Amino acid sequence: RATIEWSYDLLTPAEQQLFARLSVFAGGCTLVAAEEVCEADLDTLQSLLEKSLLRFSNERFWMLETIREYAVERLACFTEADELVRRHAAYYLRAAEELGPSLRGTDQKHLLDAVDKDLENYRAALAHLEAADENAGLLRLSLALSDYWWLRGRPAEGGSWSLRALERNPEPTLLRADALRAASELDVLAGPIARRQLTEAIALCRRFEDRALLARCLNNLGVVELMDGKLDTAAALLEESAALRRREPGQVGLGRTLGNLANLEMRRENFAEAQRLVKESLELGVDPFDRAIDHSTLGELALKTHDLSSANVWFCEALRGFAALEARQMIARVLVCLADVEVQRADFDRACTLVAAATQWEEGVDAIEDPDFITERDDVLEALRGSLAERDFELAWNQGRSLSLGETLDLALASLD
Repeated sequence: RATIEWSYDLLTPAEQQLFARLSVFAGGCTLVAAEEVCEADLDTLQSLLEKSLLRFSNERFWMLETIREYAVERLACFTEADELVRRHAAYYLRAAEELGPSLRGTDQKHLLDAVDKDLENYRAALAHLEAADENAGLLRLSLALSDYWWLRGRPAEGGSWSLRALERNPEPTLLRADALRAASELDVLAGPIARRQLTEAIALCRRFEDRALLARCLNNLGVVELMDGKLDTAAALLEESAALRRREPGQVGLGRTLGNLANLEMRRENFAEAQRLVKESLELGVDPFDRAIDHSTLGELALKTHDLSSANVWFCEALRGFAALEARQMIARVLVCLADVEVQRADFDRACTLVAAATQWEEGVDAIEDPDFITERDDVLEALRGSLAERDFELAWNQGRSLSLGETLDLALASLD
């Protein structure tokens, strides 16, 4: 600490001010963020770099944690500290709102990685908005980040922010309706909660005549009812959503609704209709995450019709997609499906390795456990324990648990050779 303090004392007043200001960033920042939030200039930034009080790598400025802790203390001595924290939150609110809609686009992986790099800044912005009772901003930021939380396997964290923001913003507005819709996606496995959220959201959409948002909410409620086994109710909701989306410019979101209708028809054992729907979804050019879901659905359809070769191909395609996005919960799910294929092929060692790898990728996901997934995984495990000697099971299991994502992908795709 004495060394840091000595270095700080040697700085010019402008360098001391920027040094303190930069501590507002948690986990570093880009040049653009430093310029906008801290009014940084390149000469002063370069001087701090040369004095080893600031680091630069991967196009980001950052501080060693011990140095940042000292900078935070210095910032507290400036009268502008509160204003700087407010500007930081405003910057990341705007960044999230600009980025949010694109998280469901074709550049999904790059944008998710961008949010990853600034995740601590987004968390800090959320915490500031909550502490400062900036309730509208809190609702907007929790909404803008909702797709990120889901796609990155952190729905519990995102859901917690959404619920707290909704509690602070009870006014019947379209913003609340959209936030309820987003919260329902994070709580989709908590059926009663999601159902209440979507019922309120749908009423608001009809009241304010927002057809695009209404279509999204109807789709989500259809998924809730589908997961609850209420197939006729789910069908009516999903069909209304699809009809609305077919009339929207660009038919935004139609592929997702068609994919959900395909799952519904699969549960009804209308396999030909399910396949038609999911292929139509793919033809619409859905985002990479939804494309991987559609590939997984085609795998499930093939598995149900005992076409193991096609099932394996489609599940491998889904795994490629989810692995590219690092979607842990979906990687785990597809690995169990691939293990099921191998059980039916009587390749029990390979199946055991795959399902063990799946349990590894489940870890670190804060989602509510999907009962359908748990049942499928447990059925595969029961078949394996009845088919493998204890020693063989243990060897295959330990191998699967030790695999990296790349090694897991190589193992699964080797079946295509």
